[in-house]
Amino acid sequence: MSDSKVAVGRQSSPAGRRLQHRLCAVLSVLRGITYRFFTKGYYPDAPQLVARLGVWFWVIQIGRGVLMTFGGLPVICTLRMSRMQAAIALG
Repeated sequence: MSDSKVAVGRQSSPAGRRLQHRLCAVLSVLRGITYRFFTKGYYPDAPQLVARLGVWFWVIQIGRGVLMTFGGLPVICTLRMSRMQAAIALG
């Protein structure tokens, strides 16, 4: 056990963190635009529906994500390409 090595996370530089923050801000704006122009018109009562579901909304969302991931894993594992390329092809 004394020879085992512990993986240390890679620290990003301050410039890298600023870039990540800016990218997150841009993606947040794009998410708002997507909601306003493509979702709100079709589901005008979505905020009330989510409020009624309460914590169950997040249970349902996490469950969906897990099921979608498990549904895609066999495809990623059986394609004869790198995992990253298979994930991109599946996505």
